[in-house]
Amino acid sequence: MKKIAAYFLLIGLLIGASSVKAMTVATGASEQAITSSPVESEPNSLPLRSTEGNDAPSSSVPSSKAPDEVPTTRTTTAPSKISLTSPTTEVEVGKTVQLSLVVEPEEATDQTYTYASLTPATASVDANGLVTALSSGDIVISVTSSDNLSSQIKLLAYTLQPVYRVYLPDIRQHHYTTSQNEVTTLVMKNTWEYEGISFFVQDRGSKPVYRLYLPGFNLHLWTRDANERNVLSRSGWQYEGIAWYNSDKGNPVYRAYSPVTNEHLYTSSLNEFNTITSTSNWKKEGVAWYSQEGVKPSNFPTQAILDQSKKNIQKRKDDAKKPKGRPYYYSQLDPRWSNNRFNASTIGPAGCVPTSLAEVLKGCYGMNLTPADVAARMDGYSNQAFGASGRDLIQTANSYGHQVEVVTSEARAKQLLSDGYPLIWFVNVGIGHAVATFGNSNGNTEMYDPYNHMYFNGWYSISRLWSIPSNDSVDWNAGRPVFAIK
Repeated sequence: MKKIAAYFLLIGLLIGASSVKAMTVATGASEQAITSSPVESEPNSLPLRSTEGNDAPSSSVPSSKAPDEVPTTRTTTAPSKISLTSPTTEVEVGKTVQLSLVVEPEEATDQTYTYASLTPATASVDANGLVTALSSGDIVISVTSSDNLSSQIKLLAYTLQPVYRVYLPDIRQHHYTTSQNEVTTLVMKNTWEYEGISFFVQDRGSKPVYRLYLPGFNLHLWTRDANERNVLSRSGWQYEGIAWYNSDKGNPVYRAYSPVTNEHLYTSSLNEFNTITSTSNWKKEGVAWYSQEGVKPSNFPTQAILDQSKKNIQKRKDDAKKPKGRPYYYSQLDPRWSNNRFNASTIGPAGCVPTSLAEVLKGCYGMNLTPADVAARMDGYSNQAFGASGRDLIQTANSYGHQVEVVTSEARAKQLLSDGYPLIWFVNVGIGHAVATFGNSNGNTEMYDPYNHMYFNGWYSISRLWSIPSNDSVDWNAGRPVFAIK
């Protein structure tokens, strides 16, 4: 029996030792809940198993729970001031500019900010402060924080507009304007020539270009220098206001001055600037202002303006060819050439056509010619036995570089004479006879009868002349024998 009792005692001791070892391992685990215990336990404690039939002394086991955590408190700093900045104060219509938000102090807690355009017709703004210019004018953008702080920024929206250049050779002056109406008036009514778009400028801005005019001299001047404007305004120039606004960026517009014509020329072409100032007639005056790249209008200039400009140019060319004086009187009977051969005869009895043409070429067009010179050349074109035909007259005039208009109506004859062109008439005085005439005064024209004024002298009725054309058929071989020499 003692052996049996000892056996059970040994088993109990072994079981108890094993239980203690298991609890020790469990309590040593770091911050883990123990779920493997076969018995329920009070919080923060674990009881020891006892051997059967014995109350073994108990011992406490350290708690597996970490000390209570201290809650973290997040501190916030409210902004005391907000403001907006922009890389530029002026923005072109259709372009954008990114605003920057400045928050003070820098460590202020992020908040929600709301942007708004206070000028919605002029500009829009998105949630990130990107401004889009919609039309010319003032721009006001605001920003407001979630705690009701606010700020505003003012910008300016501008449109690029072309500056048109026109020219009037009569006074050797260029004119510059952004006004399509002014261009139309100058070209259509005042014979200016349209030269195109010279450069582009702003319709709004902070840097104005001033326009001045000097009466009596037909001079205009444009300057961005307020001091120059003020000095000239005190010296007889009239200040006409702000012409446009310029920028400090873009391509330079150069200014040159001619002491010959007193004109100031403005050009964005460096080649034109260098070319004209390479002569003594023009002086370099530097950069007038700057031009940006713009878009040419699709509806201006109109075709009517372009057509009229071409007409103005052509008229000026025609006017340059107009006579500079009256016919110079020659007599075909002058002994210096009256006996010179002309066709099968001589100038004296048969040279009225070359003599009349010599009167016109010398007096009206400044050619140093005599009837002998013209008759010798006409003789090469004519195959007439006596005198010369209408075709002979035309060919000879052409050979001297002049055009001839065959006049087909009395009204046209009067108009040409009024415009300052000399006419040569083949009229009937019993035979065909050539006579030069000039001017129109109340329907009368001055006669330059080369036959010593035998048939006509002084002023004579244009209508009467028209009614007595030559009856010689060869005089009509180029049409009605009335010829305007141009």
